[in-house]
Amino acid sequence: MTRTLLLLSTLLLLAAPRAIHAQAQDYEFSTNADGASLTIVVYTGPGGDVTIPSTFYSMPVTIIANKAFEETEVTSVTIPDTVTNLGSFAFYACSELTSVTIPGSINSIGDSAFDLCTSLGSIVIPEGVTNMGELTFAECTSLTSATIADTATNIGNLAFYDCESLTNVTIPDSVTSIGLQAFFNCTSLGSVAIPGSVGNIGIEAFAQCSSLTNLTMAEGITNIGESAFNSCFSLTNVVIPDGVTSIDGDAFEFCVSLANVVIPSTVTSIGSVAFTDCTSLTNVYFQGNAPVPGSSVFLYDTHATAYYLPGTTGWKSTYAGIRTELTPIYTINVQAIPLKAGPTVAGKGRYLRGSPVTVTASFTNGCYDFIGWTAFGKLASTDLQYTFTALKSETLVANFAWLQYEISTSSSPTNWGITVGGGKKLCGTTAIVRAVAKPGFKFANWTSSLGDTITTASYRFVVGASESLVANFVDIQPPTIRITAPVANEKVSTAAFTLKGTASDNAAVVAVYYNLNGTGWQPASSTTGFKTWFANVTLATGGINTMSAYAEDSTGNNSSIKGPITFTCTAQ
Repeated sequence: MTRTLLLLSTLLLLAAPRAIHAQAQDYEFSTNADGASLTIVVYTGPGGDVTIPSTFYSMPVTIIANKAFEETEVTSVTIPDTVTNLGSFAFYACSELTSVTIPGSINSIGDSAFDLCTSLGSIVIPEGVTNMGELTFAECTSLTSATIADTATNIGNLAFYDCESLTNVTIPDSVTSIGLQAFFNCTSLGSVAIPGSVGNIGIEAFAQCSSLTNLTMAEGITNIGESAFNSCFSLTNVVIPDGVTSIDGDAFEFCVSLANVVIPSTVTSIGSVAFTDCTSLTNVYFQGNAPVPGSSVFLYDTHATAYYLPGTTGWKSTYAGIRTELTPIYTINVQAIPLKAGPTVAGKGRYLRGSPVTVTASFTNGCYDFIGWTAFGKLASTDLQYTFTALKSETLVANFAWLQYEISTSSSPTNWGITVGGGKKLCGTTAIVRAVAKPGFKFANWTSSLGDTITTASYRFVVGASESLVANFVDIQPPTIRITAPVANEKVSTAAFTLKGTASDNAAVVAVYYNLNGTGWQPASSTTGFKTWFANVTLATGGINTMSAYAEDSTGNNSSIKGPITFTCTAQ
């Protein structure tokens, strides 16, 4: 059945539109048979972002008719929760539509409702929707994700046909059927989980999903349809679930990367060409009696071997053209190093070839970290729980590493002291850091990136995490000051005079204050950071003047007061 035929058949089934009873801006409405609700027959607006009205003349809008928004220039659509039915071709070929909000009030989405919406990026089918028609999202080439709520019972024929950007789809366990070509040519789909509620996987349902690498099928599925996974080039492992009775023809044809297949005892027949051209196929594990094979089941699978269990029947030296071998039993051992990590490992045992093996590791010493499982000296997995297929006897080693943390130390301010003791430290060991103040300064405390404050300059602690420690210092040395003009007993002949001096500190002088003739402390000026300072003043004339000065550093330390210096101004 082709896409063209399905489109034609659906078009022929479209109901004729009702007579239009009313028209509002951007919409044409018709009255429904109940006389109390409305159908949007056609959208006549300019496009862009659209919020569909929930009522018109106090009547609820409950139906969006077939082709109502077909080929319009809408970019986003919000559908109100009064709408219960979304007609066929409702948004067909709305190539600029990027997002749509579908309410849970809708129970049915018609055929080709969003077909050829090539800009639509994601879709959520809400709870309430039970039926998805044919070609619902076909050729939505920008669609990357689809979430289907757990009220949906079917995914229609060609529902996501040719959605080449689709990487993620959620299929709930309410779905009972996946239709013909439902996900055909979804070339970006990498993972899919099919619930057991799906009794039959339709013809070509996932054919040409060339990026599909992770396929999970739950118990409950009974049939894998013809060409269901044909040309899934990236698929490497397939486990057919218990309960499947038939694998139809061409089901996995051209799965060129497929290496391992597990076929349960419930399978009684395998269709013609089911695994033809699976050129990487190496192991086919049968869990029961030999199923009835069609023709050319394993054609061109030159590396494949069929493994069967003791006590099963129907096996000869070859099966459907590939050699057979009694399934061997392998011994799997588990170990852990080092023992200081407090490790516990599980999974040791004897396993049939092709059966899943799960090994687990745990540890109690928080100063160690799990690195990974190694087998034959090579890394096999970095997960504490590792599942693999038994293909040989081997020993799995859980490897742990002693954690190492970085302890960094620094001084604040940088040049007021020094710190030692930082570096890489092993978890659980004792570290000692020390802070030494430079002359004129004093250690105050350590502050830690972990939120701690430590008041001892020598700090001993047990390493449990990477940590940055800052040694904080305070300035305990007051500045010094000199008065260079005037000098004691100097005679000054003019009233305009410049007081001068110098100041110094182990950190920085930030201010100099002077007091002339008891008039109060005034700030002096400086252009050299108070290495030299000055103040232009007017002296008391015809008699004695006195002045004093002191300096202040950046941490609030004050020098002793210099002076008073007595001098005479002879000006009249």
